[in-house]
Amino acid sequence: MIGRLLGRLNSGLRSFPDTGAAPGAGSGLIVGFYFFLLLIALLTRLETLVLLENDDMTHAAMGLSILTTGDWFTMHQGVIVSMIKPPLYFWIEAALFKCFGASEYWARFPSAVMGFLSIVLAYKIVRRLWDEKTAFLSLLVFSYSFFFLKYSRRAMLDVPVAFATTLGIYALVKAEYDDKKKFYALFGVSAALGYYFKGVQGLYLFGIAPVYFALSGRPGKAFSRYFLGAAALSLGLIALWAAPQTLEHGGVFIQSQSALGPLLNMGIGSKHNHFYQPFLALLGIYWPWIPFSLFGLWLSVKGLREAADARRSALLLSWFAVILLALSVSSAFYLRYLIPLMIPFGIFAALALARLIKDADMGYAKRLSAAVYACLVTLIVCFPVKLDRQGTEYFSFYRTVNQVAPKEAGILLYKEKVYKFVDGLVFYSGRTLDKQVTDEEALLAEYSAGAADKFTVASAADFKELAASPKMSRARLDVAASSDNWVLFKVRGIK
Repeated sequence: MIGRLLGRLNSGLRSFPDTGAAPGAGSGLIVGFYFFLLLIALLTRLETLVLLENDDMTHAAMGLSILTTGDWFTMHQGVIVSMIKPPLYFWIEAALFKCFGASEYWARFPSAVMGFLSIVLAYKIVRRLWDEKTAFLSLLVFSYSFFFLKYSRRAMLDVPVAFATTLGIYALVKAEYDDKKKFYALFGVSAALGYYFKGVQGLYLFGIAPVYFALSGRPGKAFSRYFLGAAALSLGLIALWAAPQTLEHGGVFIQSQSALGPLLNMGIGSKHNHFYQPFLALLGIYWPWIPFSLFGLWLSVKGLREAADARRSALLLSWFAVILLALSVSSAFYLRYLIPLMIPFGIFAALALARLIKDADMGYAKRLSAAVYACLVTLIVCFPVKLDRQGTEYFSFYRTVNQVAPKEAGILLYKEKVYKFVDGLVFYSGRTLDKQVTDEEALLAEYSAGAADKFTVASAADFKELAASPKMSRARLDVAASSDNWVLFKVRGIK
């Protein structure tokens, strides 16, 4: 029965008038429908999972802290000044929280929108440099790039950096291929956006453009008044926030992640990141497109020697190589850092597919891929399909603490990592962590120091160890609330 149904569907898709690879009304309708499906896939059910306890929750807490502190210029995690990243993503979050209320949905919404816009821009770049056929195939590749889509649905900064970089490449294409030099201003703004999202880790464009000019045989372009003007515009925009921060916080800011910290900590072949690790990691996560991407990479290298392909191949290779090199020489590497690399790598796959799929088969390929994707999106929207891993294990603590501990009571943390509690308290509980203590003596000293009302939270394992410690024999641990993962308690009766 299923076989007959699939057979009829296949016959129906083949029975449509075939426009092939040529652009037209039918082709445009399918592309528009595909983008509509992609937007639904990215914006649906963003609120169903609790925030992850590292970057997701940290960024949401920083956005909310703008509203609670009233400080839009210096970022905070609760009441603690934070320089982990520049402010743009948190500004957007704060504006959304102000309009719609703080929630997981609006914390993730900016990243989801920028993931969608990254794909739209990539489609436009490919259509301008190659053709409609290759552009649609790039859309196909990105719509099934599940790692990219998953991180687009998280409140993290790597997809926004991918967006800023892709926007800058789009501006460069418009400036160079359509001879619209005013787009160099957009290039400069895009580079500044990259910084405002993730500091110097977002400034890939300043490496990509000069390498592109050199590979395409025009190294002098890097010293043209248009490019230098774009660089000056970008640096000026960056200085509007970075210069006052430097004046106020000095070396602490300069060495932070918001300034030069990532550059100062770079180093080839460190214990944290071997130079080949990013490329090997990319090969491990970009399935099913790896064979096609590698074939497309080879085609682009070949294209450098062909007059018709030289400039566009140089741009794509520069885009890919500069980001990969930056990741390879970094002292630290996480899988999410690969996100900006996935746009050019996906375009490589589209180039390979364009070589392998006949023009006469493109109409059928478009209809089939749109039909399959529509089924997948319907499944995501209508059924409780798990779209990501569950968030923090301490969510029940955030929902419980205000029922047990009065707002005026202090909250201490015993041993566990600070970031696992401080951001969740800010976002979910509307309060902050007062202090961390790392051993029994420090905990006893806190409760001996004064009569202020204090509660302490610990992981279940740390509490068990604390309760068994001989050093706690002169005090009593009163548990106020607990779960399998955490314990909220007071120390009483210190002798």
